[in-house]
Order: sequence, then C-alpha cells, then structure tokens
Amino acid sequence: KKMTDICDIFFYSNIPITICSILFFVYSNIQIADYENSSHDACRDFLYYNITHLALILCPVLVMGSFVCCNKICTSGLYVANAVLVIGQLIDKYSEDNKHCDASCEQECQELVGLSDKINICLWVIGGLYLLSGVAVVYKLGKCCCGSK
Repeated sequence: KKMTDICDIFFYSNIPITICSILFFVYSNIQIADYENSSHDACRDFLYYNITHLALILCPVLVMGSFVCCNKICTSGLYVANAVLVIGQLIDKYSEDNKHCDASCEQECQELVGLSDKINICLWVIGGLYLLSGVAVVYKLGKCCCGSK
C-alpha cells in the first residue's frame, strides 16, 4: 500500500514536470531555428551543447509514457533516474557553461547565451518540482515509519 502511495506521488508530480518540459521545449525549439545557421564556430558548438540539454529536458515525457503504458512500480525507478539526470544537468550547466562559451562566444552569440540562461531556469523549475515530490515521499515514509496514520 505504501509503495503504491509513493508511486502515485511520482505519477502525479510527473504531470506538471512533463507539461513544463513540453512547453519549454516547444518555446525553445522555435528559438533554435534562429541560431541554426550561425557561421561562428563558437556559436555552433554552444548551440549543440544546449540542444543536448534541451533533448534531455524531454525525458519526463518518456517517463510519463512509461507511467501510462507500464507498471508504476518499475516506472518509479525511471522517475528517480530522471530526477538524478536533472540534478546532473544543473551541475553540468553551471560548471561547464563557461567551458562551452568563452568571452568570444558571449560576444558573438548573445541570443544563444540568453537561451542557455532560459534552459537553466527551466532546469531549476523542474528540479524544484522533483524536490517537492521528494519532500512528499519523505513525509509519506515518515508517517509510515513512525506509525502515524
């Protein structure tokens, strides 16, 4: 029963995460067309770096599809893995952004730097939603382990 409750927390929290991912991807995909023809090499490298992060932002859609089509308990592992992926992305974006976009890139690719900042915001929102679901799981486990009903 308690595992089912935790799976439900994962399922219901994945709904706003999926919506956020889709809406941000649609918005940013429209923007990518503006940068795709960039002739500056630094812009092209930074664009591909950001496209990788955009693709990873769509992972909650796969998790939602798995929740709908597969066993919730098995999919919960996928949900947790995706939460770890988002945390990894946040760490990567904040530690590697400067390596992928130096001063020349910032000067030549200002719109792309803006998109990268928006990706960071999206990752923070998704990470915050994962954090809230983690708090709900800890609360549920606390109620279960302490014997409260």
